[in-house]
Amino acid sequence: MKSISFATILLVSFWSASFAQPYLVINEFMAENDNFIVDPTDQNFDDWIEIYNGSSDPIDLKNYFLTDDPLLPTQWAFPDITISPAAFLLIWADGDIGATGLHANFKLNKAGEFLGFYYRSGSETIAIDTLNFGPQTADVSLGRFPDGSSNWQAFATPTPGAANRATQEIDSSAIIFDDTRVHHYELHFYIPNWADSLAYYFEHGELYLPAQLTYEGQVLDSIGVRYKGNSSYNGSRRTPKKPLKFKFDKFKKSQTFYGVKELNFSNCFKDPSFMREKIGYDIIRKYVPAPRATYANISIDGMLLGFYVQVEQVDKTFLARHFINDTDNLYKATDKGSNLAYLGSDKSKYTFGLELKTNEDLDDWSGLTTMLNKLNNTPSAVFQDTMANYLNLDQCCRLLAFNMVLSNFDSYTGSGRNFYLYDDSLSGQFQMIPWDLNETFGGYINNWNIFTVDIVNVPNLPQRPLSRRIIENESLRQKYLNYIKEMMIGPASYDSVSVMAERLKRLIDPFVQADKNKLYPYQNFLTNIETDVVVEMNMPVPGIRSFSKRRNENLKLQLNKYLPTAVPAENFTILSFELQQNYPNPFNGNTTITFSLSEEADVKLEVFNILGRQVATLFAGKLSAGDHKFEWQATDLPSGIYYGSLKAGSGRKVIKMVLLR
Repeated sequence: MKSISFATILLVSFWSASFAQPYLVINEFMAENDNFIVDPTDQNFDDWIEIYNGSSDPIDLKNYFLTDDPLLPTQWAFPDITISPAAFLLIWADGDIGATGLHANFKLNKAGEFLGFYYRSGSETIAIDTLNFGPQTADVSLGRFPDGSSNWQAFATPTPGAANRATQEIDSSAIIFDDTRVHHYELHFYIPNWADSLAYYFEHGELYLPAQLTYEGQVLDSIGVRYKGNSSYNGSRRTPKKPLKFKFDKFKKSQTFYGVKELNFSNCFKDPSFMREKIGYDIIRKYVPAPRATYANISIDGMLLGFYVQVEQVDKTFLARHFINDTDNLYKATDKGSNLAYLGSDKSKYTFGLELKTNEDLDDWSGLTTMLNKLNNTPSAVFQDTMANYLNLDQCCRLLAFNMVLSNFDSYTGSGRNFYLYDDSLSGQFQMIPWDLNETFGGYINNWNIFTVDIVNVPNLPQRPLSRRIIENESLRQKYLNYIKEMMIGPASYDSVSVMAERLKRLIDPFVQADKNKLYPYQNFLTNIETDVVVEMNMPVPGIRSFSKRRNENLKLQLNKYLPTAVPAENFTILSFELQQNYPNPFNGNTTITFSLSEEADVKLEVFNILGRQVATLFAGKLSAGDHKFEWQATDLPSGIYYGSLKAGSGRKVIKMVLLR
């Protein structure tokens, strides 16, 4: 089977009002049959459609039709045959008119299209079941589960002509985070005074308003929409372009959108460049698990509301993409902020600065309080070894270095806000995850000099125990400084930032111009990419390029001061490595795992099952720089989800693999 690229599957179907829930439905189809099932008539891999009779009686299919054109509802007529009760009927969508058997006179479009099932009664043609589907993945079907229900999902193991089986839904979220284009969302609220209602609901409990969403011709009913943010909301009261959050399962349980349950849309408050959040996330995602970001237009009833930065939500869906175990406690810093000081074992002392976002019913904060106790009170001599059992210090060094390089001070480093902590039970370590990067590149000054603030003698170091313990520890301080150097000469260098800014400018320029509700004039957009602009209340906003140049020049001076001159240049190098998706995936028996190393490193390649138990060690030892391939023979293991884990140096990356027998 061809490797599945986890491309999009989003679909909306409609049942005719004459059939509240029809007995006959389109139950499953495949629009890109590359290598899954052969049409026995011509021995080709043809597309196919499956019809299901959910009634207890046989149904004569005379006067029933299939079509891929809503203007031609009777495009292909079923022959005079009968479908038995609880039976499945397979039709080849190959356009082969002369073939014997069930061969529709049209083909399915793998890029997405309309598909309809109609019945003709006299002069009236009735829509029994119609749907619009998006771009399809090779050898993956879309089907209803349970059979005949309204719930559609992707099947990595299609079942043409047979009952659909429960399967892991494929992650297709890469489609909506494609950053080579601008996405478009059309909203329709069910009440006329939606703006007043959204404001009232947000200010009285952050409540959601139901709305219909249209995306590339596909419709989702009753998603939840609300305003979001703090300063970004208050700072946009004079414009309808408020920051937004979509929650797809708020009113319809289990409804998802390309595999995600929530999306965030930033209105670029305090960012005339429209680039801070996008570039910030693109840089930090090279170092730690962090949300994806792209751009989107949002319209309401055909009127453009605004041009937004779309940001991935940190939730269980996000955790499942980055960690083998996604069921542990996730904490988020509140708007009041948390300095991660130890305040005793009473969890109520921490709720001012931290909020538990998962497992709220259990409300068990003991893991967090234990970690904070160790962070604050472990003797210096054993701090690094002890904390390795409680907190991913390497990840913290990376994130704190990023905050300093981009002067991202509305973060733990400065305000104490905008971070998550995930209590990953498999590694035994808390993982720190960044959030809300709309004020990177010095957008939030924290009463510091954003260009010259000292990376070691940080002004608030006594009030930030995590930063203080890392900087006080010689080994961790060198790691933290080396990450600053790596970022400064790598993805956050002036040249790298300039290239990213130029690419984004070419992409978004016409959309910024067309946004009549943007918070700042178009000229500010053009200027702020290059240099500072002054917005309301005489507030200066640093330019993307000008900030990068000045900050990096100062960082060079500081690194010359703080990094030991006797250390050879190669010791400044931070190991980078890439773990590719296994091929094939899904697979039956054998699959190949490929990864690359930037330099020689100690490596451990392991496989875990969905319960987090190790089932294989493919390699453990030292490997040279370059590309490496290892084959996993999943002998005697059952079908299911498995995770490939690559540890290289002090980092780790994980891929999800699907074994199908």
